[in-house]
Amino acid sequence: MAKLVFGMNQSLDGYVDHMAFAPGPTLFRHFIAEAQGQAGSVYGRKMYEVMRYWDDDHPEWNAEERAFATAALALRYGERTEGQPPAPITAEQLIEALPNPVFFKGTDGRYLGVNKAWEEYFGVSREAFIGKVVNDLSPNKATIANPHRAMDQMLSKIAEFYEDEVDIAVAGLVKLLEPVMIFILGVIIGGIVIAMYLPMFTLINKIG
Repeated sequence: MAKLVFGMNQSLDGYVDHMAFAPGPTLFRHFIAEAQGQAGSVYGRKMYEVMRYWDDDHPEWNAEERAFATAALALRYGERTEGQPPAPITAEQLIEALPNPVFFKGTDGRYLGVNKAWEEYFGVSREAFIGKVVNDLSPNKATIANPHRAMDQMLSKIAEFYEDEVDIAVAGLVKLLEPVMIFILGVIIGGIVIAMYLPMFTLINKIG
């Protein structure tokens, strides 16, 4: 069975400067072993940008740094052919590679996809599954399908509610910032006007 691990670098003060992070030899060997033993990894946007440091070959690297770079590239891009740029692994590929059955739905409760493990476990092809709701798959088992369908509808309403909440909050923030931005622009424009006319007034005073 596969194991999903959430990892986060954190110091005792709760902060890590990833660009200046320099683990000792023992900890670095631990990171290498961890990376070599994993089947894949998913990073957030900022951490992904940090990890791109390992995409290029740096002449100052030692043997352990090269080993970590090789393991990190394999995690994020899969096997790499010599001389060829890596092909990014998509979320769909990661889901497909999981040994546990996985499915995912749209907000309307329709199934958007399953992985190979799901097909093998339930004995149903994804072509016969995708685009349908749970009632379509169990027409003769309403007592089982109806609660699942009701849950899909409830989750959809919850998602819509929070989307509306975000829209309202953003609209309120924009209305709050509008007068502040107008004031700042007025100060900037006023400063420019004063800077333009002040030398003229100074010159007129000297002439007069």
